[in-house]
Amino acid sequence: MNYIEKYEKGHGGFAKVMVVENANGVQFAKKTYSPMQHLIDAVGHEHLKKRFKREVKYQNKVKHRNVVTVLSTSLESDPLFFIMPLATCTLQDELKTAPSYNDEYKKALFDVLSGLECMHELGYVHRDLKPANILKFSSQDSNYYAISDFGLLSISETDSSTLTGTNAQGGTQNYAAPELMKNFKAATHLADIYSFGAILHDIFGTGSRIPYTELSVPGEIGEIVKKCTKTNAVRRYSSISSLRDDLYKVLDNRDIEFSSDEEESLVNILDSNNALSDDQWDEVFVFLELKFRSSFYPQKRLRNIDL
Repeated sequence: MNYIEKYEKGHGGFAKVMVVENANGVQFAKKTYSPMQHLIDAVGHEHLKKRFKREVKYQNKVKHRNVVTVLSTSLESDPLFFIMPLATCTLQDELKTAPSYNDEYKKALFDVLSGLECMHELGYVHRDLKPANILKFSSQDSNYYAISDFGLLSISETDSSTLTGTNAQGGTQNYAAPELMKNFKAATHLADIYSFGAILHDIFGTGSRIPYTELSVPGEIGEIVKKCTKTNAVRRYSSISSLRDDLYKVLDNRDIEFSSDEEESLVNILDSNNALSDDQWDEVFVFLELKFRSSFYPQKRLRNIDL
């Protein structure tokens, strides 16, 4: 399929991303091989092309809503490129305009964990997880977030590359785990958990931070950030599932707001371990009947209903 290039959306160490349009006027993201000169000088075109093809290969293997889909590829052309869905924005863009925690960030965090979990189950380590690599997409019924940029991916297979990537020390400084400075190739899934903790710090913390160190923020979420970013990797969360469980408990541990004193009283009755009397059950059923009917009838008519 032919695409018309509209404008450049971004340029990284290995490639540039263009917004393109097909014959039906639908827009996509086109990632084209276009390495920076210092990388070409360091390792040569052939090695870089191999890594670009490898990125496409393994990103295409992950079939998950929260990992960016590869729609089509052209890996024999000059230059090489592949096509992806066009994102609305990145998590980094949102953090710049709305730095405080909100429900969209809650969704982003759990979407990222779902994508990471799928990658880790396949034996993949992203090694460069950061807000700029978390893309937001809009579907007909909702928004969702997906992980992109597999350029620094580590895999448990024999064709793992020796190239460390754009940054000589590996990864992106403010999000990279300490062990990436020592042995980038040996990174495990625990490096991604460190990066996730750094993203939590972006959302819940304040001020600058020292790279490659244990991070913290106030409140219950601070304990999760600390455990994610332990400098000793074995002291971090051992899995995405255990991290998700703790995060869910903290982010859903909010005070319940009742619409009336009566509602609060009835909830407390139901929440108790005591057996309810007939009068208490009658009170509960009458209240529920009123709530049920109010969802089907206008409030001004509800007062005329004979219960």
